[in-house]
Amino acid sequence: MVPIFVNTYLPPLPSARRCAALGKAIAEIIAARPERVALLASGGMSHYPGTSHYYKPNYAFDRWRIEELENGHSDSFLDLKVEQLDEVGNTEMLPWAVVLGAVGSQHMELLSYQPTPRHGHAVVIFQAGQRPDAAPPQPFHFENHPYAFYRRPSIRSYPLNKLLYDSRWMRELRLRMLRDIEAVSSEYGLSPNEAATLREVCKFPHNNTDRPALDADPLVELGAHPVGALMAVHVLEAEQRRLQKACA
Repeated sequence: MVPIFVNTYLPPLPSARRCAALGKAIAEIIAARPERVALLASGGMSHYPGTSHYYKPNYAFDRWRIEELENGHSDSFLDLKVEQLDEVGNTEMLPWAVVLGAVGSQHMELLSYQPTPRHGHAVVIFQAGQRPDAAPPQPFHFENHPYAFYRRPSIRSYPLNKLLYDSRWMRELRLRMLRDIEAVSSEYGLSPNEAATLREVCKFPHNNTDRPALDADPLVELGAHPVGALMAVHVLEAEQRRLQKACA
């Protein structure tokens, strides 16, 4: 297995066309190899991890995108701007563009689509050639608003993002955060507002009716990257559960 990572959340993102060009180059390399090679593109459809829209996927875009690809209209996807993909929660579809560039002119067969509370999930395969009964391309209405869900964090929020990143892979740091978040906040140079917000986030355990993903919202409002904040919250919660289990 040869993993290829595509940046889908931290601007500047590659365009869908640039990803397709990468896929075309990969296909040329594969064509010169003797092995049989399968290309798999991961990435959920509409979802907004770490943001206030996490529970509001854009299923309408998902269904439009599926119908367009079923009819072989890959250009209507590859011509989208990354700002438009951000608007509808579909930046994770950029890896799909890599495969589209590799397979060339084909149409898609949908195997399944599940509109879950947090994500749109689709499983598809691509078929050679165009569908003889393909419907004409249909436009999708974008709001084209100036707000971006996934911005590059301001340099002013670097200490907060640094702490959240470090906490994801340093267990001793997580334990210190759960024991004495004030001391850790001071060590990382957080502002009083950031320290107070992180103190609230670290109040565990949450009861079963809470939705942990929403706990990242206050950190995002202070400048934390949504995905980084969400992952940090999940890891902290897992650490707390581990401690509770050890004490039981």
